[in-house]
Amino acid sequence: MNKVIKQMNVLLMYGTAEEREKRQHAKYNSERQRLHVKTDSDIDAQYFHLLAKNKTNKVSLLFLGTLLVISFAIAWLNLTHFDSQVFGRIKNVSPYELIRVIVYIKSMIATFTTVIILLLFGFCLQESRRLNWHLLIFQDEKIKRNHTHSNKNQKPL
Repeated sequence: MNKVIKQMNVLLMYGTAEEREKRQHAKYNSERQRLHVKTDSDIDAQYFHLLAKNKTNKVSLLFLGTLLVISFAIAWLNLTHFDSQVFGRIKNVSPYELIRVIVYIKSMIATFTTVIILLLFGFCLQESRRLNWHLLIFQDEKIKRNHTHSNKNQKPL
């Protein structure tokens, strides 16, 4: 049974926890090596660029979250509110059939809007995770460089 669970974990999670950690550590090390050859000013410029992108992404997440709440509210209102004047203008159609068509159309529009906003929200969350990962690496590199610069500037006692 334990073997089956381990095999499912390998299939579903692309390897065991140790393998995922090794891959993540390898990605982290390769990124650090790439940054190691850059100058301090380049690292600062890229760091602040990533910070700006991260702030913009957070504003986008807030905006999309607000849109999602609004789309849910509009969908709810559209499904519970009907304009009674419409019934007087349409001849040879029973009000029941008209209500069914209106509810179907409004629910499809609301569902489509909600799905699009949820997809955009998911993409923004993924981008936010990626940006935070890069920011962490840049912060580590900046701290490491500041530490080595401060050690060089210290005078021996």
